[in-house]
Amino acid sequence: MKELTKQKIINQIKKNPIVVFDLQKKSLDDKEIVIEAIKQNRYAIELASERLQNDKEIIMEAVKQDGCALKYASKRLQDNREIVIEAIKQNGYAGIRYASERLQDDEKIVMAAVKYTGYALEYASERLRDDKEIVIEAIKQDVYAIRYATERLQNDEEIKKLLDI
Repeated sequence: MKELTKQKIINQIKKNPIVVFDLQKKSLDDKEIVIEAIKQNRYAIELASERLQNDKEIIMEAVKQDGCALKYASKRLQDNREIVIEAIKQNGYAGIRYASERLQDDEKIVMAAVKYTGYALEYASERLRDDKEIVIEAIKQDVYAIRYATERLQNDEEIKKLLDI
């Protein structure tokens, strides 16, 4: 791709972020164009090439814009702590929802997510949905998050008191 053409594309994206949806496949595999597209339109990551959805810099930029972008990251990057933490900072629910199973079973990751929104408990591992400290934090954010706790903790007297049941 000619540099002048690339710059024209970037300028078009800056003027009108919707233009990203009209880009040719070739442009959607160009790192510089895709980074600019993501900065202008958070949905651009969905259109990026598979190669760029596996690029740490690209995905980091995307999750900084919107934690939901983690959905389009490669499996490898959905298992990257740094990227998942950034996604959780933007959207705790989406950040944990699209994280790898390994990270959905990580106490620090899940705690960060439930501090954002109690509903993040839904995507925590079974083990962590049975972790009293995590469940208490989740219900502090939203009492209805209790529905994602294990039955044992739903019936826990201390937790029932917090719920005022």
